[in-house]
Amino acid sequence: MIARFAVVLAALSTAACGSPAAAPDAPANANAATTQPETRMTPDWTRGGCDAPKDAPDFVGKTEAALASLGKPAREERFALGAETNEFRIELQNLYPLPANAALRVIERTWAHKGCNLTIWLVEKDGGWTSVRALRWPDGVEF
Repeated sequence: MIARFAVVLAALSTAACGSPAAAPDAPANANAATTQPETRMTPDWTRGGCDAPKDAPDFVGKTEAALASLGKPAREERFALGAETNEFRIELQNLYPLPANAALRVIERTWAHKGCNLTIWLVEKDGGWTSVRALRWPDGVEF
């Protein structure tokens, strides 16, 4: 009876959630600690259209460890927010108004793939770097 219940439960879980591989972020051990650092980035930013600049909220609030799964960025810049004011970075000032945040250190990383770019801005939080804004944009866009 218990074995049959386990088979039915497994079938229902698979039907409701897809195959077991459909939940890659689930811990392999149900008793595993949930405070481990995030190390996996699941969204694939290279899929879908890239005909206009668009926010990429799936990449906001991620640690450096999570962003490492994107691979090496094509470009990286580090700057103080008040020293680098331009249209491309203007939304950062909505999050961190000047002049109060002029000294805020920012890392800007950009990945490129087939005419599409993903730029992620990180700031130091709680002793590590965390993404605060992300933008997908096509080659050739002038900000």
